Amino acid sequence: LNIPAMRFEIPTQVGTPISMKSESVPVHVNAPFNPLPLVAGAAVGVCVVAAALWRLRRRRALAAKNAAHAAVANDIRDKMLVLKQRVNTADSREWLLELEGVCKEYALDRFGAAGCGLADAADVSSASVNLEELQKSGKLEGWESLLEEFAHARYGGGKRDAFENKETWKGAMKLMGVEEE
Repeated sequence: LNIPAMRFEIPTQVGTPISMKSESVPVHVNAPFNPLPLVAGAAVGVCVVAAALWRLRRRRALAAKNAAHAAVANDIRDKMLVLKQRVNTADSREWLLELEGVCKEYALDRFGAAGCGLADAADVSSASVNLEELQKSGKLEGWESLLEEFAHARYGGGKRDAFENKETWKGAMKLMGVEEE
């Protein structure tokens, strides 16, 4: 290795510049090449790239999970809005059973199949969710009156007024945290 000669010219106020010149200097390295820093740097680089890929994969999985959850939440909101439109015209027993089905979908989405006491499989339907068991286990706090309405409808409940169904609908919306737009 050789460091070349350098020449500097520094201007002065008098008008004649000052010139400085260095000489070329040869540099000799007599130590052998050590590959350890190069190998360590490459290992750190590989670890950084692997961590970045792992984090990117986690972010994508979380984004997909959030998108699926948002799709189910939008579906539940749409079904609740349809039930609101039908509150005055539908048979109250059928209407309450449909509301129960929407509440089961909500529970399945919120707690998952394992949280609902079901086998964790892809083909689990919301119809197999037992809301009473979830309420007894403390997962559905405040749902007692709504579950009583569902039981009354399942076991031969009579005709109800539209305002009662509307109040039940409002209570279900509040308990599920669904908001109208």
